Formats: sequence, C-alpha cells, structure tokens
Amino acid sequence: MLILDSAKDYILQLPDVPLVGGIDIDAGHNVIIIGGEIDLTTPCTTDQGPCHGVNISMRPYSTGTVYIEGVLIKNPDLSHSQYTGDGIDVNTAALSKLIIQNVRVEGVDGCSANGNPAHADVFQPYGATGTVIEVDHLTGTTDFQGMQIPPALTSPASADYRNVNINVLQNPHPECVQGTADQYAWWVAGSPTSWCGTYPMTLTNDYATEPDGSLAYNAVWPDPYAAWTGCPASYSNGVATWPQLTSITGGVQNGPPPGGDFVPAGVAGIGYASPGYQ
Repeated sequence: MLILDSAKDYILQLPDVPLVGGIDIDAGHNVIIIGGEIDLTTPCTTDQGPCHGVNISMRPYSTGTVYIEGVLIKNPDLSHSQYTGDGIDVNTAALSKLIIQNVRVEGVDGCSANGNPAHADVFQPYGATGTVIEVDHLTGTTDFQGMQIPPALTSPASADYRNVNINVLQNPHPECVQGTADQYAWWVAGSPTSWCGTYPMTLTNDYATEPDGSLAYNAVWPDPYAAWTGCPASYSNGVATWPQLTSITGGVQNGPPPGGDFVPAGVAGIGYASPGYQ
C-alpha cells in the first residue's frame, strides 16, 4: 500500500520487471503511472484482499487526478485454474478525475459462486464518489466480467468510455457457468435503490465479444430480456443500447473492433513509450 501525502503530486514508476501483487494507491493529489506490468495475485478469493491490479483508494482530502497510461495488467496463470482480483477498481471519496489510456488487462478470472466473495472485473468504479472518469483505449480479456460500471456504492459525476473492447473467454470453472458461456462484459446500471440507477455516461466505439457471438443474453446488463427492470437493453443490428436510460449516450457493439484490439498485445507494459496527447 502506498500511503501518500494528499498535498503532493506523484509520478509512480513501476519496475522494469513485472510487479507481482498489484498496487494500492492511498491518497496523494495528482498521481501518474505510465508504463509497466502488473501480474495479478492468484488465487484471489475475496474483494477485501490486496490482489487487484490497481486499487485506487483515495482519502476524503485527495481531490486531484489519477492518470494511468500504458500499463499491462495480466493473469500470469495461463490455465486460469485459480481466481484473480479486479484489473482496476476505484473507491474514492473526493477524487476529481480518473483518466485511463492505452491500458490492457489480460486474463481476469473467476466468479462469486458457492459463497466465494471474489468478484473479478476488468474495471469497477464501485465507489468513485463524484469523480469524472475518462477512459480511452482499453482492452480487457476476462472469463467473468468486464466493465462493471454502475453506481454500485456511490456515483461518479460522469464518465466517457471510448475505444474499449472486452473479450469474454470460456470460463473453466463449472460453478461459474450459469446456463450460458457468456458473461457480463458491460454492466451499466443498477444502484442500491434502483435497477435503473446510473449517471451521465457516454459510450463511444465500444465493443464486446462473447463466446456465443451475440449480446442478446447474459452479455450486457440490463439485458434485452429484463423488461421487469424498467430499463432493458434494446439489441438491434448488433448494437445494444438502453433507450430508457436517458443519461446514457451511445451503446455497445457486438464482436471485435474492425481493426482488432484497441490495445494489442505488446503495446502496453514494460518499455511502453507514450505517444503523448493526441
């Protein structure tokens, strides 16, 4: 855990070898991470353990920006025999802005079955209180969940998710497969008080690839079949949108991006060279 001074700005430099076990950012004002590799700890069987790739846990007086660019977060266990934690998660009280750019998260693995509280996601701002979130160029591979982005505990101020693609892999754990090989790649709504709770959100050029090749079932939430929520997805011509959720602009497209992953293997990680702001 990095307990930083909330009155100071920091550049955090990851080592030139994979950092095993993730990084927990606690406080600081403006915090920047550019490049490097983080290998997820396995097994991770609790949301409370220090086994997420990047855990942003800022204090109430940490009111700056966290900027993450060019980082590779990966599961070192290619067999996916044990669960991982999240790629990036956020639990902040007053962070102004979170920017994620050119990040690749590989091999998120697991589920929350059989009383196991681990709930692995590519990205989850479950407590990003009042934060403006900007994500541009993010690729995630997962056999459980991808962009878990509703206002789960508290709500971000707004979010712009663009050029994000989530590739869902076959889950090797029998307890995690609930009638379909698909998993929720994009979960955009739901709060403690409403299935339709969300926040101002823009989805631009975003994709999901599922094992069954469709987003019609168990791929986005709210699902197209979930009329009982009051805000089901509309799935037409390979695009999922949420007409009843007027705070959401855009939608999620089925399949891989035409040009392949937005952050291909080998782009993010050790030796990453930032192209600068474009």
